[in-house]
Amino acid sequence: NKLFLNGAIRWDGNSAFGEEIGFVPIYRVGLTYSLTDEPFMQEGTISDIVSRFSIRANYGQATNLPTPFARDRLIVADPYNGDVAYTFGNPGNSELGPEVVNSIEYGFDASFFDARFGLSFTAYDQTTEDAIFSPDQAPSTGQLSQETNIGEVSNKGIELQTYVDVLRSKDFDLTVNASLTTNDNLVVSSGGAPEFVVGGFTFLGSYVKEGQPLGYLRGGKPIFDAEGNLVEVERNAFLGNPNPTAYGSVGLNFRWKQLGVFASGDFQSGASGVAVDDVLRYFGGVSDPGRIPENAANASFFDLAGVWVEETDFFKVRNIGISYNVPVANSGLSRLQLGLNLRNPIVWGSSSFDPEVTGAGIAPQDGFGVGGFGFGTESAPRQILFNVKIGF
Repeated sequence: NKLFLNGAIRWDGNSAFGEEIGFVPIYRVGLTYSLTDEPFMQEGTISDIVSRFSIRANYGQATNLPTPFARDRLIVADPYNGDVAYTFGNPGNSELGPEVVNSIEYGFDASFFDARFGLSFTAYDQTTEDAIFSPDQAPSTGQLSQETNIGEVSNKGIELQTYVDVLRSKDFDLTVNASLTTNDNLVVSSGGAPEFVVGGFTFLGSYVKEGQPLGYLRGGKPIFDAEGNLVEVERNAFLGNPNPTAYGSVGLNFRWKQLGVFASGDFQSGASGVAVDDVLRYFGGVSDPGRIPENAANASFFDLAGVWVEETDFFKVRNIGISYNVPVANSGLSRLQLGLNLRNPIVWGSSSFDPEVTGAGIAPQDGFGVGGFGFGTESAPRQILFNVKIGF
């Protein structure tokens, strides 16, 4: 029991597929090798240090479905000059199928010193084939954009997870854990379609372009001199990547006899977003000297687009809790626990809006969502919860 091989095949079908798309075969295969089950790993000093060590490699596929009814051709009733008229609606696509995500990953899982320290590592390479995009139709067609399987998107990175039992005794336990994921997102192919916008504003939007991250932010990038004069504008510049390049979590669990304390938090870095609320305030005539120097206050907003793009790094303490198990001997109860939880007690962020709450992103407008637009957002509230758990 040291070498394990598994595999599977299934056929996916869905009513959202076009008429010419039948069942799509999906494959999966995996291999795991438990090194600690080898005789040489169970003897002497090695067995005292290494509690468990296994290596693994997997290949698998998954599907992302098209938007329901996007395959159908529609005619829209539109009153004109007092009479009923009809215009083109959704063009329809009889060949609309699912996106197929091909994933290759490999890594190891290990624990050491009687499982007091654990480490897991994974490297992954995901390629989404037949990615569903909605590029603009040629103006001569008079038709709207249509979901089409034309793209290819790549995601590559690593995943790390670890824990350490700092203390482990009859009366004391202290464990800390952490995880980190990195991701490099890239549009490999847009099926020959020219760069197209999928959300946001005309002057500052999310775009799909080969060689750039999915939904990257594009617009005018202003350059100011020391006196605050607008001296140069880089047109159609890369302004930011809405996809975080790193994210993860941290946690802590502590016990002293019947008293327990725990905390958890997570973070992200490497992404950017648009402060839409401030854009709309500017359109309404509200000055913003923190972003736009006074000498450039009359510049075109097309030239100023880059000033509203912010880094969206954050660290959030999600939960801090304390619990106490009340002795219940001779009480008729099997358990009595009192607890106090603080939810969202501490939030640090580099942006003026919460990047996790996207009020105006591209998800409602196309088949994918990468956020990047903070509009009318409210963060999750801070909460104080008291609880009592009783067992009979």
